[in-house]
Amino acid sequence: MASPAINKGKGRASETDERTPLLANEEGIVDGESSNVSTTADRHPRDGNANPWNRRILVGAILLLSTFFAGALVFAIGAGYHYASWVAHVNPEQLVKQGVVLKGPSNVEVVNVAEDHIELKVEGAVGIDADWIMGLEREGGGLFGGARKSFGRWLVKRVDQVTVSLGQVELYAPYSRSQHRIPTDPLVSLRASPVTIPLTTRRGDFDAVDDSWLTPISVPVFLAPNKNGSFIGEYAEEALKVRRLLATARVDWVKVDAGDARHWWKPWSLFEVKKTSVERVLRYDFPSSKPSGPGSDDPIGSMVTLANYTLSSNPNTSKLEVSALVDVVNPLPHSIHGAVQSPFEFTISLVAEAQIPAPPPSNDTTPAIPLSAPVARVFTDPIHFTHPNISLFLNGTILPIGKESLPLLSQFLSNYLTARPSPIEISTSAPLSLSIRTKFPAPKEKPKLIRTVKLDNVRIYPNPETGEDLLAAGIIRAYLELPPGLESLTLDVDRILPDVLVYDGPAPPRQGSSEFASLWQGGSVDASIVATNDSGRVPFPAPPLPDPLPPKAFARIRPLHWLDAVNLPAPDPSDPNKTVLMVRAEMEDVPLDILPGRDAVFQQFVQKILWKGFAVAGVRGDAACGVGIEGISIGNGTDMELRGLPVEAQFTAKGWHFDAKIAELSDD
Repeated sequence: MASPAINKGKGRASETDERTPLLANEEGIVDGESSNVSTTADRHPRDGNANPWNRRILVGAILLLSTFFAGALVFAIGAGYHYASWVAHVNPEQLVKQGVVLKGPSNVEVVNVAEDHIELKVEGAVGIDADWIMGLEREGGGLFGGARKSFGRWLVKRVDQVTVSLGQVELYAPYSRSQHRIPTDPLVSLRASPVTIPLTTRRGDFDAVDDSWLTPISVPVFLAPNKNGSFIGEYAEEALKVRRLLATARVDWVKVDAGDARHWWKPWSLFEVKKTSVERVLRYDFPSSKPSGPGSDDPIGSMVTLANYTLSSNPNTSKLEVSALVDVVNPLPHSIHGAVQSPFEFTISLVAEAQIPAPPPSNDTTPAIPLSAPVARVFTDPIHFTHPNISLFLNGTILPIGKESLPLLSQFLSNYLTARPSPIEISTSAPLSLSIRTKFPAPKEKPKLIRTVKLDNVRIYPNPETGEDLLAAGIIRAYLELPPGLESLTLDVDRILPDVLVYDGPAPPRQGSSEFASLWQGGSVDASIVATNDSGRVPFPAPPLPDPLPPKAFARIRPLHWLDAVNLPAPDPSDPNKTVLMVRAEMEDVPLDILPGRDAVFQQFVQKILWKGFAVAGVRGDAACGVGIEGISIGNGTDMELRGLPVEAQFTAKGWHFDAKIAELSDD
């Protein structure tokens, strides 16, 4: 049998492959150990071509994630731009009306009153409907619309709140019918601090009357009123006449920043929306219970009631102090409360009427009559907004009264004594500088300063020098009672000047028809006040007699000089339990002038005394008195004359003597 061929010599070596052992004998026989190695290599191949596949998988995953995130980013940017574009282009008025819910203000407190502004603290509640503002309610259906809505609400939840900042806010009055022009100056200017407001989604889940989603806020507001107080006053009067508050609010700019301004590092803090020249019309209708109606002559006066007032002389300060309680109808809703802690200063001025009477003659040159004159300065106690009225407690002092202002004071006194209102002006100090004209209310009934006049030991006798003219002498006692609110005044009446008509019988009923008859017949009173000094005690010229003369009047009594008087407290003759001021003066050799054409009336009066033993005599006219009021200065001094005070009395003339005395009059 032939043996297998054996390769010898330098033959070609066997080709190796991946399975060829690295360690082999020369004969190419693989031993057992080598065989084990080869087997292990088979189980764990080291193929260099497998690494690219791993890299491809990794790169693919990265690309897939990058694409997803890029898509999400594009979606977020697109959605964010969509919402930002909607917010940026929405109508500001519609945005405020639909997207912002404001309740209040519920409380307004005046924190401080400075020279150029008023600091307020305004409280209320506010909410922002993010669904409406971002247009989420208008998103369409489908996968993309639902995803964008979900993302929008997620974004709102992450942002959570916005910070709203305002530029200067100016309130303008509407078109003025009286001035036929559009106001160019604002009524007030306001500055408010930024406020942070939470965002709310799914507002539709809340009931329409449910305010639980609103956030309470407290905003400091700085208010600078127009320096022209009369401008604001006219606006207030017009608003009260039409019972409506109408104004245009203009804001320089409104900026809304996403998130809290304190968290500036958060990414959404870069998002902001800014609007410029925002304008909105504000309207508020006063409650129907408001007393004044359209066409009211004094709409402000109809809202103000002077509950009580007191004038009192303070001997410690030598000033005349005034205190008052004023009730003001609160035109604000019952939901608004508030307080004014800082005192407000008011100046009360008398205002000239359309036809102010000329000043009475005096010994010096009278200055021109002013249109108004300040007479009092008062300050308010802390004010609380209550309903239906706000009570104002005022305290202050009476100001020195210049000589040029006395005609206005005379006008005021005349109106007061005849129960007529008087025009006044109420003005506030800076920064409000408000000036309002209204009327000082008339007393409920005509005050009767001179309650009773008594003539004791009156004698009528011929003039010893001429033997023809008649003279009168006697003691005058006048009992004065100050009206309510003036009881605490300290008066010093040092002289009087009666000017009366004497009647046969009681004085006839009052008529008050002509200019001078009003004084003589007890109608309207023309009370005049003039300043005097020691050298000015010459009586002022006598006014002419009324024309026609009152029935049954037969004589006039008017002293040629002032009668010195003393005054002291005394019981009221009609009510002994009441104390009044009694003024006592003695008259001697006072002319008793028989009125023209009334000799027959005088003779009838004398005949009654002769045949009956008595006759009733009536006295009516006016009186002047020189009076000083502690705490008040008039002109350069502290003395003044009150003229035109009504006087009325009734006496019984008894007895007749044929000596120097013609008749003797005595009190009943």
